[in-house]
Amino acid sequence: MIDLDQLSELYGRLGNFLHAPKRSERTVEKPRWWGRLNETLQQTFGVLDQVYSNVIGGVTFTEEGQDLYERWKSGGITDAQAQQEFLDGNIDAAN
Repeated sequence: MIDLDQLSELYGRLGNFLHAPKRSERTVEKPRWWGRLNETLQQTFGVLDQVYSNVIGGVTFTEEGQDLYERWKSGGITDAQAQQEFLDGNIDAAN
C-alpha cells in the first residue's frame, strides 16, 4: 500500500528544493544541502518504484467479458462496438 502521507511530505520537500536558487548562499552553495536533496530523491524513487511496479487495481472478467475483451483485442470488433455491446447490457458484472 502506498503511504499517501509520505508521498505528500516528499512532494512538499521536493518543492522546497525547487526554490533553492532564491537562497543560494544557504542552499546550492552548501554540500549539506546537496546531501539532503540526494536523500529526498532516493526516498522519492522508493515511493515511485512502489507506484509503478505494483498492481494498484484490477478487473475480474466474467466469461462474457473475457470473450468481449478477446474479440476487441484481436481486432474482431472496434472500440465503439465493444463499448456499445457493454452498454447494451450484454455483459454481466462479475460481482
